[in-house]
Amino acid sequence: MQPTSNAPPNVRGKEPATAPLDGLLAGLRLGLRPGGEPAADDAAALARVADWPAVAALAVRHGLFTLLLSGLRTCPDLLAASGIAPILKKRRDRAARRGLRQLDGLARAGGCLADAGIPCLVLKGLPLARRPAQVGATTYRVMNDEWTLVYLARHGARHYWEALRWLCDVAALLASMEPDRLGRSAARFHAAGSTPFSRRRRACAGRRCT
Repeated sequence: MQPTSNAPPNVRGKEPATAPLDGLLAGLRLGLRPGGEPAADDAAALARVADWPAVAALAVRHGLFTLLLSGLRTCPDLLAASGIAPILKKRRDRAARRGLRQLDGLARAGGCLADAGIPCLVLKGLPLARRPAQVGATTYRVMNDEWTLVYLARHGARHYWEALRWLCDVAALLASMEPDRLGRSAARFHAAGSTPFSRRRRACAGRRCT
């Protein structure tokens, strides 16, 4: 019995076409690479993509249109030939507008809390990508990189990593962290046995029960 393969068959001796998911992953790796220099293997995989609309659909589904666009920009000829740049840019611009609305809501809510003398900690959203996390004239408290990594890992695991963007967030954060900081953070986390969030959640649950 001949072994079977899910890869598309060779055409006239050429290598198999790149499957849409593999094409997406190649583009994402290019977007995550420091310096923006394309990797030969990923660029070659993208050159063999036959179904670019399917790649774009996957990027939209996983919320990775901006990162894919960044990766494809390292290969301008491929980006032009793919024909998906307008789709990715439209989604990127829509997400940017949504992000601005979220920042506006955060600014208004944070202002109300500050006026009432209530401190707040931002756990999600665009401010986490900023150091310091400043919206307008207000600087918000956010988690440091180590606890942000723990938060992302717990959140992704809780949802079985159904969205590839969570893995990309972890990859980007890991790339920005020094190995010694990551090691110390992991040691502290395992020594404590829980995160500040789980301890606070247990405390709140205890108060509700009493």
